[in-house]
Amino acid sequence: MAKVAVVRYLFCALLNLMLTHSEAQKWNASSILGYSRDAFPIAFDSLIHFLSIPNDSHDSLGIVANVQWCEKTYRSRGFQVQTIYESGVPFVLASQVIDPHLPTVLFYTQIDGQPVDPSAWHQPDPYQAALKDSSGVILDNAVIHAAWNPDWKLYARSASDSKGPAICLLTAFDILHKYGVKPAFNVKVIMDFQEELSSPKLPVAVADHRDLFAADMLVVMDGARHVSNMPTLTFGARGIATATLTVFGPRVPLHSGQYGNFAPNPVFGLARLLAAMKDEDGRVLIPGYYDGIHLTAEEKKLLREVPENALELSHQFGFAEPEKVG
Repeated sequence: MAKVAVVRYLFCALLNLMLTHSEAQKWNASSILGYSRDAFPIAFDSLIHFLSIPNDSHDSLGIVANVQWCEKTYRSRGFQVQTIYESGVPFVLASQVIDPHLPTVLFYTQIDGQPVDPSAWHQPDPYQAALKDSSGVILDNAVIHAAWNPDWKLYARSASDSKGPAICLLTAFDILHKYGVKPAFNVKVIMDFQEELSSPKLPVAVADHRDLFAADMLVVMDGARHVSNMPTLTFGARGIATATLTVFGPRVPLHSGQYGNFAPNPVFGLARLLAAMKDEDGRVLIPGYYDGIHLTAEEKKLLREVPENALELSHQFGFAEPEKVG
């Protein structure tokens, strides 16, 4: 699902990101919003077409069609395009050198999507985008050319995760080109077709082609929106660490009615181990876990200004109270 107003305002955020300081002074918020409004109908049609190409990560034929669309779309905008294969898995890399002396920004975009069950969708086809009003009534997509309503939403597989952001990026490039403005940096765009499978070949591709991926900054065009539904620029993300634990018990299966309270049950051993990792307030108890983490007064101030209501979120998600960490 993609909300019409959010997509449009994301154009604005991207344009601000790409402008030089002098150009940014010329393009005030009002003009950027106007340019985005003008570009929106064409961008909407492009998104509709892009969404119509099935992109299940497991569907090789569908992925090939998406690769071809990406190659053609970026080449038509003057980008140098090459497709890298790692063990048969494609990555499309588009690049545009504005000035060799400028820094380079690498944009990451996810193109693949989750498998889909059409019977669970309230529309004929998840790959045929449906524009719906606030009551869920399907509208004619052409209505967007005559008017728009911020409460309308576009429903299709990968509309928000993550073909919508990919089209937003392309549209920002188009707006700059239309008005004769070049980005304030050299541009690279990497398109990933196995993100929903945890991108197993991406680290290998980066290691094998370090020169192609080399950049001064990385912008990820993927991620959850803020609960306020406001366009969000995120400067970091939670990392992940994995471990495999084996808890041992009896060598053979035992009936709990006969051997319970005698033979140790590994389920309870594992439960105690997991419970020991956090206290009742949700704070991690693993020694050294918080070492080196110190929030400055400015960081705390910024966090307090994020428009969130803990009680409202708790009610929405259905739990009594949030953890008390931080």
